[in-house]
Amino acid sequence: MKQKRFRNHFSIVLERVGKWILFFLMIIWSNAEKWWEAFQPEHIAENKTTAFWMMLIVILPFVLLMIYQIIVWSKTYIGVNENAIVVERNTINKQTQTIGINHISNVNIEQNLFERIMGTCKVKLDTNTLSTANTTDVLILLKKTMAEQFKADIMEKLQQDESDLSKEKDQEEGKRKNQYEASRRDVIWNGICEISVVLLIISMVMLGAGIIGGFNSIKEIKAGQSRGISLNMILAIGFMGSSIWGIVKGFIKYVQFKVSREQDKIYLQYGLLKKVEYTVPVDKISGVVIKQTFIARLLGRYILEVINIGSSDEQGETGNRLGLACKKEKLDELLIALLPEYQEVNLSRLQKQPKSAMILEGLKCIISLLIFSMCIGIGARFFFGYSLKQLHLWIGIVWSMIFIVLALAWTFSGYESQGLYINDQYMMIATGRLGRKIQILKYEKVQYVRVNENILGHAYGIAKGRVHLLASAMHQEKEIPYCPYTELEWVLDKVIQTGKADI
Repeated sequence: MKQKRFRNHFSIVLERVGKWILFFLMIIWSNAEKWWEAFQPEHIAENKTTAFWMMLIVILPFVLLMIYQIIVWSKTYIGVNENAIVVERNTINKQTQTIGINHISNVNIEQNLFERIMGTCKVKLDTNTLSTANTTDVLILLKKTMAEQFKADIMEKLQQDESDLSKEKDQEEGKRKNQYEASRRDVIWNGICEISVVLLIISMVMLGAGIIGGFNSIKEIKAGQSRGISLNMILAIGFMGSSIWGIVKGFIKYVQFKVSREQDKIYLQYGLLKKVEYTVPVDKISGVVIKQTFIARLLGRYILEVINIGSSDEQGETGNRLGLACKKEKLDELLIALLPEYQEVNLSRLQKQPKSAMILEGLKCIISLLIFSMCIGIGARFFFGYSLKQLHLWIGIVWSMIFIVLALAWTFSGYESQGLYINDQYMMIATGRLGRKIQILKYEKVQYVRVNENILGHAYGIAKGRVHLLASAMHQEKEIPYCPYTELEWVLDKVIQTGKADI
């Protein structure tokens, strides 16, 4: 078969350069007064050399960056033949990346706001390799029609027979079975549950700082003391916007959320500003995550996600979400429709850690606080010349009591949230403190297991463990909370029976 060769769409150059253009514009805007004076006609006439160099400083970085990106774009080719995808980059250092099509686990499509304007979208290819689990193996930017055709061609090569291919085409047209489409109410509830309490507090503080800074800048401009906004003000606005965006994003990220399953594949699409279309092969799923943020836990709602190669491998990505924040009854319906392999999962079977685990964690927190307090006392005496007699004893006692109460509350929250359940098919691990994550892992998907047992744990007959999966860094390692050592041995035996354990 003759190899097809093509380049990325040229707009990839603008995407890569755009963030740097914004950065330079922010720097220029922060010194707007100086730039304004420098480019006045009378100033240019008197200082032609200075004006020339200033214009060169402004323009040259853009020109060089654009030239470099154009060279990279023009020298990068993507080739597709019958058995492999080849990416060639013929710049100073020639690089060739070859990926066997039979090793591809995911073919996903993403489209941000700029790409929607340009009529392009990204195709992301991921493979079943631990070495590249933290990054997308191949990312290609194409016109939307070409990207969809490229995905269809790759999926055609991955199909086992023509009947599967016809089903794939039907699904692309929206004719899918077991489809779940989130309503506006579902999206709003999900946004509420996604709110981080810490981020909310930071947003309120930054909003107040931004308003105060804005009034001060306006006063300076009106008084003629400044013609532009200061760099500090720009940074404050940036932090404020970032914090607020972190909250707003939870409400708009999953707009138009749809998920369906057909045979051995799950199809997922969502997004308003950034539209994504994911295809998740069921046999590539390493585990299921049932997540509760602090607010979701208060509201009695659950978020359903899966762990697989291709999810959470880029900055800002989370796992492949199959269900927005919903009640327990809806969660059970989603498991039956989308993941019947896990429909027997019963969260009520989770067993809390042994009470001795709470004693160990409490001792660990108290010892850490005592060491911290000693360091503070020694540091105060060394740097400020304070002695223990000069310190207000009652302040020390009050703060010590507050820290001890917080440590005990932290320990108790972990005891209430964490737990373990094991049977012949899978293990169910619960972690977290204020929020909670319940991970359901089948033994055949575990790469290797490690057991951690300290002296005190040995005395009580309990230990912790870690299981490693073929997944991105966010999901690669899962901690098993304190449990009887006999249960960990049972887990080890079950994993060894699959032939994948490295202990």
